[in-house]
Amino acid sequence: MPASADPSLQPPAEWPPQPTAKASWSVVHTLAYASLVLPSCGALALWLKVPEWQVFLVNALLTHIALALTFLGGIHWGIAMRYMATDAHMPVFHFVWGPVPGYVAWFLLMASAPIALAGMMALTLAIYWVDRQTWPGSGLGPWLPLRSTYTLITLIYSGVALAAMSL
Repeated sequence: MPASADPSLQPPAEWPPQPTAKASWSVVHTLAYASLVLPSCGALALWLKVPEWQVFLVNALLTHIALALTFLGGIHWGIAMRYMATDAHMPVFHFVWGPVPGYVAWFLLMASAPIALAGMMALTLAIYWVDRQTWPGSGLGPWLPLRSTYTLITLIYSGVALAAMSL
């Protein structure tokens, strides 16, 4: 059977799809918030000033933030691919912007820890600003409250870690 004839490969009739069950939202919220527990604990643990843990905790924190920011950039590729599947219009912005957070985060990982962390915080805000501009028009507006809370918590634990490294 040709791929175009396979109904599972066809875009849904309704776009953007509406959430059908509260349970699916709660699972995503739980996973998102759970992913913030370890880096938050790591940021707090930096205040213990245990020399053997410092490098590990800072590296773990920075790589977690870089991974999360890369994931957020990847959402834009998903948006672009979705548009390409349902429309002849090429969403150039989403394809170009998608890898930017990952490459900037990767570059920041090569900087000293305080500069990398401050840069990750600035990048977190920049990505959030772009998402606030683009997600509603892409049908992702209902996800912005979760995105806002995730960003705020990330900035808080990053600030806690930066303060611990500075004192």
